Amino acid sequence: MAAALAAFKTMIVWKNMTSLKVKLFVYPITALWECSNAVLIIGGVNLQERYCISTYQRAWAAALCRCQVTFQEEKRDAWTRWAMGSFELVAWLVGVAVLWELFHYFQEYISDVPILEAEALIVFLSSVALAVDLPSQTWELFMILTTPYSTTVQVILPFDPSIYFSDSLQAFWRKWSRPAGQFLRHLFYYPSGGSYRIWLSVPAMFLLNAISHYHVSLVLVGKSSMMGWNIVFGITGVTTLLEMAVDRFMERTYAADSEWQPFAYRLLRGIVAHIAIRVVAYVMVHQCFHSSIAAFL
Repeated sequence: MAAALAAFKTMIVWKNMTSLKVKLFVYPITALWECSNAVLIIGGVNLQERYCISTYQRAWAAALCRCQVTFQEEKRDAWTRWAMGSFELVAWLVGVAVLWELFHYFQEYISDVPILEAEALIVFLSSVALAVDLPSQTWELFMILTTPYSTTVQVILPFDPSIYFSDSLQAFWRKWSRPAGQFLRHLFYYPSGGSYRIWLSVPAMFLLNAISHYHVSLVLVGKSSMMGWNIVFGITGVTTLLEMAVDRFMERTYAADSEWQPFAYRLLRGIVAHIAIRVVAYVMVHQCFHSSIAAFL
């Protein structure tokens, strides 16, 4: 299914789609759908058991969903969950609409100042992530009403709603593009040593991540933007690796303390992550997509 979707997207959809804003919305939805399917194959039986995909019916439900799905054997009030999910869906739609209007209002003030534009890009990308999550939430509402009473369906949203408030790079990557992140971890990170050999596994994963994004720019703007993506994943790769290494050192140093991370270190780590993510967002939009916040709006 993932291969068929990728072929259809490349041969038909992108040839007839010219708007960059529409592409930025459609591309992650389809790409994460492909990753969600592929990771169930690469992760094997262990991952399928973790998500309780034990029947062909559940396997089809997971394959048709554009994100990851987990099933739980427990009774639940379907109408209550459906009502709560519907309320969240409407709240997110209103939130995205409000953010969009605010961007239009302050556009002329932020476009000329790189620092303000970088911050605005993070807010904008966070709102795009919320919009990309909407089909997954809609699918969850449908599944709640169509699955047996004894089963609870839980959709794992592709993007965590709290991306903007990430206090470290590791937290950011746990929230950003979850299906693609899990796909890369199973494909490269774990086989190359995982957390036991971070000096090999982390650079390898970010290098291959950068290479895979050359096609993203080629599809969206007609240029591979190799240098831009190398800068994006070079910065995030190095800073994430250093963060993981320092985390280990601090954990060993303060192992006897239940609150092993000193406040000063958590603050410094948050500041570094804050700066790195905004620099990367600015480079990605200007160097990889050859655009700006004004063009998106």
